[in-house]
Amino acid sequence: MLVTFIYLLILFLILALGVIEAKHIYSILINKEVPYIRSGSKIIKLIVQENIFKNGAIIYDLGCGDGKFLRELEKHGQFELIGFELHWLPYFIGRIINYFSGSKVKIQRKDLFQVNLSEADAVFCYLFPEYMVKLENKFKNELKKNALIVSNTFTLPNWTLEREIKVKAHPLYNLSHTAYIYRV
Repeated sequence: MLVTFIYLLILFLILALGVIEAKHIYSILINKEVPYIRSGSKIIKLIVQENIFKNGAIIYDLGCGDGKFLRELEKHGQFELIGFELHWLPYFIGRIINYFSGSKVKIQRKDLFQVNLSEADAVFCYLFPEYMVKLENKFKNELKKNALIVSNTFTLPNWTLEREIKVKAHPLYNLSHTAYIYRV
């Protein structure tokens, strides 16, 4: 009896996650929302190794997915780390990973355009170009003076770049990544 219950519970969870993922795919295709794509481990490690974030800083990750970047950053200093993710599946996965890993990273299910950025000392994002353009005014109007903005792969086209962090191209695929760093 207990085994049957456990199998039914597992089946229910698989079906529920399937429905959530189907809704996510629908949102991407129909509503033109940003898909869940994780930042690569190499670019995350290079950003963290640059020591550009001051201890005690409040750091936001807009569209944080499962919070991978923030969890890596957590290992390298004392920060208040808050991620914002709208989609249920990566949000749920991130909360589970944080629970089992003992991470203190906070992940909130919230639209990044509804987040008040005034408390953030730094912002990280990995978003498509059209979202970066939409965020330019939000950054200018809400972030503190000298706040740091780190963008994986995509630029803020109307901002002056402070510097870049590049990952060397993969020898087989000729793929490389760049993180762009800006200051308000």
